[in-house]
Amino acid sequence: MQLENKINIIKHTNSFCPVCLAFIEAKITENEDKVYLESYCPQHGSFRRQHKWDDLYYYNTMNELTKHNIKRYPTGLFIDTNFNCNQNCNFCFAEANERDERAPAISEILSKAENFKGSYIYLAGGEPTLREDLPEIIRKLKQRKFIVILATNGKKLVDEGYVKELKKAGLDIVQLQFDTLDDAQYEFIRNERLAGLKLKVIANLKKAGIFVYLWVPLIKGLNDDQIKGIIEFSARNSSVIKIVFFAPMWLEGRLREHPSITAGEIIGAICKEYGIGKDEFADYVLFDYYLSQLYQLLTGLPFFKFQPCTLSYLFLYLNKSVLPFSRVVDLKRVNTHLAAVYQLLSQRGLANKFRNLFKLHAAFFIKEFLLNKQARPLTFRLLRSLLASVIFKSQLTFKDSFSFQVRVEELFNRQNTDFDMLKHCNLYAYFEDELMPFCQREIVRKKASLCQ
Repeated sequence: MQLENKINIIKHTNSFCPVCLAFIEAKITENEDKVYLESYCPQHGSFRRQHKWDDLYYYNTMNELTKHNIKRYPTGLFIDTNFNCNQNCNFCFAEANERDERAPAISEILSKAENFKGSYIYLAGGEPTLREDLPEIIRKLKQRKFIVILATNGKKLVDEGYVKELKKAGLDIVQLQFDTLDDAQYEFIRNERLAGLKLKVIANLKKAGIFVYLWVPLIKGLNDDQIKGIIEFSARNSSVIKIVFFAPMWLEGRLREHPSITAGEIIGAICKEYGIGKDEFADYVLFDYYLSQLYQLLTGLPFFKFQPCTLSYLFLYLNKSVLPFSRVVDLKRVNTHLAAVYQLLSQRGLANKFRNLFKLHAAFFIKEFLLNKQARPLTFRLLRSLLASVIFKSQLTFKDSFSFQVRVEELFNRQNTDFDMLKHCNLYAYFEDELMPFCQREIVRKKASLCQ
């Protein structure tokens, strides 16, 4: 790290010009523990923006864990099934009902998925439920052993019969647009009062046995007061809601100028509500990371890329209370032992491996997880899932009825794209015939439309 004009240069990267969307040189800098993206366009001059991870602590955490990604591959493929929608949202990034493009045939959708090495296919749009052949698309993807996620506003899922049809086709997960619990806020964001509809949809999905991810885009001063309410709601419904994504409303939508909240501010709000230190968020990211390393070591299968744009944390719902995971186990000590176990198992010599494993670490893990009444149910679920994955050489899937993840995710936009970090993206999409990170695809697509 060198010093230039009293600003620390962390590294050099590339970005987009926020004006013409040209590919330009950029650098990541730090000043007083804040991280910035500085770039220069020959046509439009210099730009300085806050980095997506503007807190140096989080930036360093996320950047460090990408070092093992080189032999990994992205987990998800985002496929546009259509370009029309049954909503008219003020903040739509897909430009639904505006794009003069033909919806792809089933054969084209399957062709895109054919050579993808990841496990998850995201069916999106537009609004994918407007396709009459959606159940058939799902069936054919399931025949190819993919986990299928439907990204939807949910309006058609109020029909219980239709939900059953999707379940029969093999749908695994619905990623549901879920902005708020307040109808007045829905009216501003989506031009409709949708709170009751969303609750009905979740009830239908629970009844059908389809898991739910909530996608919660936040706007400062509008719906950022909903964070705790949505976490508490998700806790009460954690048998069906397994992940809650909180994300700043993307600046690549119809309205690009609006009060913007940062990922760091979202994390700060969650930490304040539940008495979590910001290091505890990072501790859980490390915990997740070490488990992925052990999974790869035990199965021989390459695990998916570590996603540096998402910070995750686990909550438990026990005795009708929301309990942060780091209140149940000592994550710092757990991570120290997990790192040591990984190093130990990476060495040669089977007998010494397991003798030292039990000698140095078994007592700690037994006390922390098996003798801990709050952690024990989660531990048994995790061990069962891991054992099944090792035996059958299959993707690790973990399901229970009392835990859920909160993920804070900020999508790159034309103002803050860091290509050095973007290359570690876990969600890819096609632009024409080229496969690229999803955020990059959306910006490139908009650049192409500007040139027409």
